[in-house]
Amino acid sequence: MEATREPPSEEAIPEIPADLENIFRTATRFDAGRMRMQAPIVCLQTWEEKGAIAALRRLAASLQREFYVWSAGKGLVKENGQLMGDLYREPGRALEFIRRHKSGGLFVLADFRPCLEDKMVVRILREMAMEHETARSLLVLTAPRLPVPPELQPVCAGFDWPAGGQADPEALYREIAEEVAAATGAGIDLPGAEREALLRRVREMPAGRARFEIARALMARAG
Repeated sequence: MEATREPPSEEAIPEIPADLENIFRTATRFDAGRMRMQAPIVCLQTWEEKGAIAALRRLAASLQREFYVWSAGKGLVKENGQLMGDLYREPGRALEFIRRHKSGGLFVLADFRPCLEDKMVVRILREMAMEHETARSLLVLTAPRLPVPPELQPVCAGFDWPAGGQADPEALYREIAEEVAAATGAGIDLPGAEREALLRRVREMPAGRARFEIARALMARAG
């Protein structure tokens, strides 16, 4: 009997780059306050925010750090889903909350690029780094594109993760073709040239977007 093929997990958590993980583990291992250690602000360019947050949440748990995510839509949200209040939707107030937080959390500030155009926000972040508060409460700024202001470049560590182009596009195509066939009851394939053009186009896309584009092309062929 043929084994049942497991569908791909939408909740797969990507592996954190070793250099990025080492920043957090080093800051946690040492007494940052006593050593006056300046841990960098992590500037994370990512199109896969959900996967990045899931991986950072898992890392925070392994380091026994509280975990918070900030967004303009919800403000600060604690790891258990607790909303910290509408007051903290404003990025400057959220940063002040982080400065007062004494137990050493890991804070992800999502889609933070527009906030870096605010000179007050940039100044607060710079002060937090100079006063070694970024070692006590670790900061991760995320956005699909995250140019760092000159004032913060000396105190930031930049990463692109998770990146597009990690999956084998041929394997992804076959996988999605099987899913489309199961959903429609018909085997569907694209002509050679059209298929090659599609695979070239999705090669550098984040996995979620690549899956969508391949499925859309196949479903269009199904009519």
